[in-house]
Amino acid sequence: MITAFWWLYFQNGTTISTRVLGAGSLVLVRDVLGIAHYLVVLGLIGIAAGLGGAIELADSATLPASVVISLCGGVVIYEIAQVLIGRRYGLSGRVAGLWATLTVALGAVVIILGTSWPPWLTVAVLLAGTGVHFIVGPYLARRVTSGLSPRGPAL
Repeated sequence: MITAFWWLYFQNGTTISTRVLGAGSLVLVRDVLGIAHYLVVLGLIGIAAGLGGAIELADSATLPASVVISLCGGVVIYEIAQVLIGRRYGLSGRVAGLWATLTVALGAVVIILGTSWPPWLTVAVLLAGTGVHFIVGPYLARRVTSGLSPRGPAL
């Protein structure tokens, strides 16, 4: 899960970042690399902590709320960071809003129900969400890239 998120972050973000940041906007550099990047890392740390707990408690009937919240919270923070980066790069508000809504809804469902599920199911549902991101991420990256002018996003 963590590897997939990092891969998507760098694979999809490279083309967009090169075009946008090549425009020389220090504000964009600050917003994306100086602020949003920390949210990406914070999300991945939450995922790592949650996965560590899920692995440690894999034989348990359920996971404690702290592990589920760490895991889901990490996924939601990572995804919201991606939404904010996409939005900053010019992704339409409608698409970004839909992405954010689906992300928060999945996280909420797993937080509410995940403490009654076996550990493997909690992780599997979040992995399925990661798979969706893996499929949709390149599409959104192309959409952002196609909407960029040579000087960067229209803000």
